Amino acid sequence: MPIIYIGILPTPLRWHVRDEAVDSNTIVSRFAEEQGTVTYVDLSEWVLNNGSPDRSLFRSDLQHLNAAGYEAITPPLKSFILNIF
Repeated sequence: MPIIYIGILPTPLRWHVRDEAVDSNTIVSRFAEEQGTVTYVDLSEWVLNNGSPDRSLFRSDLQHLNAAGYEAITPPLKSFILNIF
């Protein structure tokens, strides 16, 4: 069964630990490359605006995506899925 792993998204709440999130995503991405059934997807560019998380895409907790955030990441994720299957 194929597994699609969506990388840790940069969020306003956790922006101060973005380097750790990038490091974690790098580790998972490398692991996924070694596996035959895991594919890593990076959607971070779709929630950034001028290099920082776009606050309008997050709920009031500044951690979780709101409806606009999901609308922002759905097209690239859908395109990715359709291209691998």
